[in-house]
Amino acid sequence: MWVMGFMPSTTALATSGQRLPLQQLRAAIQAGQGTLVAGTFTVAAGIELTATSRIMLTLAATPTGSTDYAGLAVTSTTPGAPGTASMTVQAIVAAGTIDSDCAGAVDYLIIG
Repeated sequence: MWVMGFMPSTTALATSGQRLPLQQLRAAIQAGQGTLVAGTFTVAAGIELTATSRIMLTLAATPTGSTDYAGLAVTSTTPGAPGTASMTVQAIVAAGTIDSDCAGAVDYLIIG
């Protein structure tokens, strides 16, 4: 039961069935950071990907070395469990090709 905006007790969550979806949501979100080197970084350890995983990318700081940076793109993914899943992220220029002189930190968030 929700009263005046307060979170229900753990007992109330456990008996109401609302606790399981919260645990599933927490397990479905992964966050991390990679470093672009020559415009590319690959995460090949510690992530889990499915065919329907959504990946969001943001720059942790202004990229360096690039004069024509246009954005970030996930250029390949391999779905699987931790240890077998991987993703490659690249900095791109407006034409859609890799920005090979771009360097910097990128935060990622994987849902699902």
